[in-house]
Amino acid sequence: MAKSKNEIKFTNAEINWDDKKIIESTKDGVLVYDLNKIMKEWDGKDGLSMTIFQNLEIEADETEY
Repeated sequence: MAKSKNEIKFTNAEINWDDKKIIESTKDGVLVYDLNKIMKEWDGKDGLSMTIFQNLEIEADETEY
């Protein structure tokens, strides 16, 4: 059976729950999205999967090899 995929992805983003905004920092500047508008696009759809993760920098144990 053929499949299609509908996806929305933000990179290097912050969720501001108080203002209901997603703020994405890109090489071109800051982009702001309305969280309510985005979630309404998915409202009532079944078969959804959701992943949220955070990239963190880890300090090196050593600086020389």
